[in-house]
Amino acid sequence: GIGFAIPSNRAKEIMGQLIEKGRVVRGWIGVEITPLTDVMARQFGVPDTNGVVINQVAPESPAERAGLKRGDVMRKFEGKDVTTAESLQEIVAGTPPKKRVKVQVIRKGRPVALSLVTREMPSMEGEMPSREEGGQRGRPEDGDTSLWEGARLATLSPALTEHLGVPRGTRGVVVLDVEPGSLADQMGLAGGDVVASVNQRRVQDVKSFLKTMGDVDLKEGVLLDVSRQGHWVYLSYQKGQ
Repeated sequence: GIGFAIPSNRAKEIMGQLIEKGRVVRGWIGVEITPLTDVMARQFGVPDTNGVVINQVAPESPAERAGLKRGDVMRKFEGKDVTTAESLQEIVAGTPPKKRVKVQVIRKGRPVALSLVTREMPSMEGEMPSREEGGQRGRPEDGDTSLWEGARLATLSPALTEHLGVPRGTRGVVVLDVEPGSLADQMGLAGGDVVASVNQRRVQDVKSFLKTMGDVDLKEGVLLDVSRQGHWVYLSYQKGQ
């Protein structure tokens, strides 16, 4: 009793690809994206929550060659409005490979126009390791840690950098473990996370993290830049939301 409707133009497109190539061809630009929240919009200088945040740019991808960067907020793709992550995925997938397209992003509050050439979507790679693995290795002694809102923290050391797969030269604080139900847990932090910035302000150690968080109004929201097992992610949290 359940039916699914496919737009006629999409059905014709898929039918043509199957006849010509024997498979469905999808466009690809090489970005990992995340939904744009109210907190992110304020931090990145975007007037509303229409758009997506570029979380990662794949090396040697069309996006990297075009100059797209992590933290850019994409608003338009080939003249079409990008309102959600799903809308961008649908637009890009429906764009044929080797096509030059124009994209519009907001970078640090300013509009930027770029041009890129799409490629065919590559085969999927292996899965990411589970988030629990990172917090179990290279743990410092208890005397070197501090507690904050249910999270036990330590300053990132060279030994921890190697164990957690964080790029060399990264500064920040390591989340060793998180108490379930605590504020840190509600913010999405987990053992093994490395917090490098708070509201785009770099944190060098536990002391600077605590000072920066002390200046944050959680009712306005906070944006954390986090390395999770060597993979960078944005975590946003707003009290009452």
